[in-house]
Amino acid sequence: MGDNFRKLLSPIQIGPMTVRNRIVMPAMNTNYATTDGEVTAQLVEFYRARARGGVGLITLGFSYGHPLGRVVPRMIASHDDRAIPGLRSFADAMHAEGAKVSLQVCHGGRRGSSKVSGAQTVAASPIPPLGGEVPREITRQEIAEVVESFGRAAARARQAGFDAVELHMAHGFLLSGFLSPHSNKRTDEYGSSLENRARFPLAVLRRVKAEVGKELAVLIKMNGSDFVEGGITLDQAKETARIFEQGGVDAITVSAATDSTLYMSIQPAVFPRGVLVPLAQGVKSVVSVPVVAVGRINDPQFAESILADGKADLVAMGRSLICDPELPR
Repeated sequence: MGDNFRKLLSPIQIGPMTVRNRIVMPAMNTNYATTDGEVTAQLVEFYRARARGGVGLITLGFSYGHPLGRVVPRMIASHDDRAIPGLRSFADAMHAEGAKVSLQVCHGGRRGSSKVSGAQTVAASPIPPLGGEVPREITRQEIAEVVESFGRAAARARQAGFDAVELHMAHGFLLSGFLSPHSNKRTDEYGSSLENRARFPLAVLRRVKAEVGKELAVLIKMNGSDFVEGGITLDQAKETARIFEQGGVDAITVSAATDSTLYMSIQPAVFPRGVLVPLAQGVKSVVSVPVVAVGRINDPQFAESILADGKADLVAMGRSLICDPELPR
């Protein structure tokens, strides 16, 4: 059977990290953390089954690196040193089964909730998400604080023994909201041009690389398209990916959608397999770092064909691994 999955089951180097195969379990909120965001035995055992089943890279998330970036009550915490022991227990358990682990760090931005964080949400511009609260425009000083918070969260991942950090720049959260011309209407150095819209996310990437770059791999998750009028297009995403590659990113996961098009990030079963693969393929055509494809990749033969055809370097299989932890085996 191994000959049928030569690419899928081959190892790959991502920065300083060697992953045993090309199968990624992407970050998905399980609600298994405590209300304080701490790792629980239930969370560890859920992922241990997938690590034992042979997945190459497990991305734990999403976690909040800034106290005001929390989106849901049981979101994993990475904003405080108290989270380190629980994160370490998670990393140790996954390593014992041969999997590599990445901690996804996110700030909810306009997709957050004052009921959860205790404060008004912040965003690039005061534009509410679909059915959500009106955020206030984040200030320059707060931007600097968020940049630093991502760096400190990455340092905690390093202290906890993680192999990588993934920076969430997709799905309409804070960094994604800056990248998108649909939600970023600023006229200062963080708005208007593509380079300006990328300034804040790029600063986060550089801060995290400066903190852990020689020890941990640093990945980003970004939109290949917002699928909204006036939002991020694939051509814009390709330009942004080039900027992030120059900023030192080690790999890029290409997802899609924002608050009003979430059906494109968690696709219903009627959608074709690999619906977002062309976005990953487009980004891969302009960067040299590994690219992860996502989106209804739920058949190993199909996953192998994506890699064999050079459309991506790794595949994320989320719901497939929820359904069958032994799928890689």
